[in-house]
Amino acid sequence: MSTFKTNISKKQLDSIIAALALDPNPQIKALKAGEVSAAYELEFPNYSLILRINKHSDSGFWKDLYAYNNFTQYGISIPRIIKNGRKGQFYYSLSEKCPGKQLDSFNNEEGRVMEYDLFAQLAMLHAIPPMGKGYGVWGKNLQAKKAGSINNLHYVIGDRDIKKIIKPFTKLDIHKKLQNIALDLETYLPKERYLIHADSGFNNSFGDGRHITGLIDWAESSYGDFLYDIAWLMFWNKNALETDENFLKFAGLKPGFYNTDHFKERINCYIITIGFGSLSFFTRSDQAKPYQDTIDILKHFKIL
Repeated sequence: MSTFKTNISKKQLDSIIAALALDPNPQIKALKAGEVSAAYELEFPNYSLILRINKHSDSGFWKDLYAYNNFTQYGISIPRIIKNGRKGQFYYSLSEKCPGKQLDSFNNEEGRVMEYDLFAQLAMLHAIPPMGKGYGVWGKNLQAKKAGSINNLHYVIGDRDIKKIIKPFTKLDIHKKLQNIALDLETYLPKERYLIHADSGFNNSFGDGRHITGLIDWAESSYGDFLYDIAWLMFWNKNALETDENFLKFAGLKPGFYNTDHFKERINCYIITIGFGSLSFFTRSDQAKPYQDTIDILKHFKIL
């Protein structure tokens, strides 16, 4: 189990739910969540709410609220954030439940239909001008820390601390190989900045079988190349859909909107960046199996 994952006792969870002053006696169901937060569905007779809890920071919850308040006006589907707060050592966020289910729960035929609607949702996001300066993840001041796209690449793959936390399963030769390949590809990265989700996996996208009903988890939202969003979809769904080919068809329907020059080189660079960051995270959180799974994904893309 990840050493970063938020673990909370039943007593602590009940205390947070009681502080929210909701309708009495909800049915509480633990949900599969990300690598950091814990998530629960609170089921009432006629509706359900989603409660997420994080022991580290409220930054991601703050960004979810910002996204709901500022991006839905452009047509992006984001569940309403009812309340963010803190109880003891835990930060929490209460939101409405997205209709439908996560896209990775659908079969390929259903997923293909909704994938184009997901591209459309991302295109609405990419059309919003970045709110601040820099490249990479933006924070509460709406600024990103890196001055250039290449600097941001170096920041992601420049994991100088990895030798200090090496685990028995860590393969430093693979880390070095990925660094070198990514640096060889950096010349193809564009200077244009887009507002991107940067964690737009099929597990963070909900649909009803025809349309996208919600994009969640905006913690990693960044300023950068829109193709990073497409690479993220590809990386974590290697057996699902031909996402790169489908996106190129979608982009062809929007002439002048997307610059897809050096498409393959950019996608490969971001596949490597995502893979490198994942290997570093799974080393830090002492997760041997996800670490090996990430290597297998990189082999699937013929990066290794």
